[in-house]
Amino acid sequence: MRYLRFFGILSKVTGNEPGEIQAAKSSRGQSYPGRKMDEHINTMKKQEVHIRGLRIGGGRSCICVPLTAKTLPLLDAELASLAGHTYDMIEWRADLFEEIPDRKTLQDILLRIRAAIGETPLLFTFRTKNEGGEGCCSGPKYRDLLLGAAASCVVDLVDVELFTAAGNAQVLVGELHLLGTAVIGSSHDFSGTPSAQEMRSRLCRMQELGMDITKIAVMPRTRQDVLTLLSVAVEMEEHLGDRPCVTMAMGPLGVLTRISGSLTGNAITFGTCGAASAPGQLPCNELADILQWTHACEVR
Repeated sequence: MRYLRFFGILSKVTGNEPGEIQAAKSSRGQSYPGRKMDEHINTMKKQEVHIRGLRIGGGRSCICVPLTAKTLPLLDAELASLAGHTYDMIEWRADLFEEIPDRKTLQDILLRIRAAIGETPLLFTFRTKNEGGEGCCSGPKYRDLLLGAAASCVVDLVDVELFTAAGNAQVLVGELHLLGTAVIGSSHDFSGTPSAQEMRSRLCRMQELGMDITKIAVMPRTRQDVLTLLSVAVEMEEHLGDRPCVTMAMGPLGVLTRISGSLTGNAITFGTCGAASAPGQLPCNELADILQWTHACEVR
């Protein structure tokens, strides 16, 4: 049956359902009345996320290009350089900016990005130092920053770090949903590759918390680490996952995981149009060519 899972999350968080949500639920297949999240589709088991016409989790990996500039002039140059490149989504790595912006500055920067990228889905990410980024905030400050981005009416998806949000994760996810944004739950391990059991546990925990897309990135030390990550990805795709999942092994050893596409059910892969935001990322145009070729082979 086709249904809108998003409303179930709202009901759990708020304890009631606004009139417009009840009306939408009564009309099967109607899109969520918010500004960006189109709908969640569940066919038998696996859900998809549709945002601004982009289908995430439908088998073919979406290409996301990160913006990594530290200043406004460099950000403008980075946005201008997107012309002629192939991508499906844009990520703004706000933690790499020269300073954490206040609400007004954050709104201005996001509007600047939206003006440049048009209707391309926009992911807001503030990667903390514990997860391999440059961000230093946590607790209420981390929450306020993510909610400020969501309240801008510009951002489509917000990255929520599983361990940074910790005990407040479920409430934060609900607040972000109420503001109309989808949530990518994430966990990053730059020190190595956790056990298969630990990786499965993290991804399943993200599902339990209501995160719309689950993501784990690890640093392989051996080829076996890469195979362990790939096996977890396949297990999530075939047995444990009920929504789009993103998995990657970073660095040169992990390049294969970035181009695995529908073989492992990898919903999003990150490619560069300038500086990389993580080790092992490929140029987005080359990545697009590889994914197009592999997808063509799979559907023959």
